[in-house]
Amino acid sequence: MGIDVKDSGRGIPEEDRPYNFERFYRGSNKKYKTGLGLGLPFSLMLAKVQNGSLYLKHSSSESTVVTLTLPYK
Repeated sequence: MGIDVKDSGRGIPEEDRPYNFERFYRGSNKKYKTGLGLGLPFSLMLAKVQNGSLYLKHSSSESTVVTLTLPYK
């Protein structure tokens, strides 16, 4: 079981999904993107340090959902 985090953005295009957690990757259409491409990679790193994981659960034109799982002690 994990914690789902959902946004209400435009979603992640299918061709960009394999690179979601790559540092500095801002999408195939970088011209219109803001940010450094570090949010998801940094979040994944924090999850792994705690023996957890972070993965893309769902993305559509209305939203994106990522799931954070952490071990229960």
